[in-house]
Order: sequence, then C-alpha cells, then structure tokens
Amino acid sequence: MSPMGEELYVYYKLEPAQAKAARSAFEQARGAAPVRLLQRHEPTAFLLTWMEVYGADVEQADAVERRVASAMAGLVSGSRHLERFECLPLSPARP
Repeated sequence: MSPMGEELYVYYKLEPAQAKAARSAFEQARGAAPVRLLQRHEPTAFLLTWMEVYGADVEQADAVERRVASAMAGLVSGSRHLERFECLPLSPARP
C-alpha cells in the first residue's frame, strides 16, 4: 500500500500506432497490481494522452511504477510525468 493513502498519477503522450504495443507492455509490466489506465478524450489529437493511476490500494506502487516505466520506455513520445497526491479526510456526505 502507498504511504498515508498516497496516490500516484503518471501521464504521458504516445503515437496512436504505438497504442496496441503500449497497452500490452503496460498490462504485462503491472502484473496483478490494480493500476488503472486512462486515455484522455481527444478525438482530433495527433498524440494520445494516457494516465496511469496507482491508487492507495496498490502494494509497492513505486516499484510497480518503475517496472511499468521501464516497459513503456521505447513507446512513449516525450517524458512520463509523475505526480503524487495524498487523500484528505472528509466528513461523511450529507443527504
């Protein structure tokens, strides 16, 4: 589990022609870790924008992210951008 409810968000660009290989590399590298993969809705974009979400429930998120980054290295256009967010405690929602 990530420390103190921390979540990692990693976003990057890739060529549409690389999408199939990138998805396969991602799935193999993440293994059984419950990492989510999102794609920005950009119907007319030249490059795809993908985001990996490593929730607080991902065991050893940093190690999994490094493994995925290594697998994706030759497929990404430009650099991977990693940001960390910590969950804030909230009061229960009111009806």
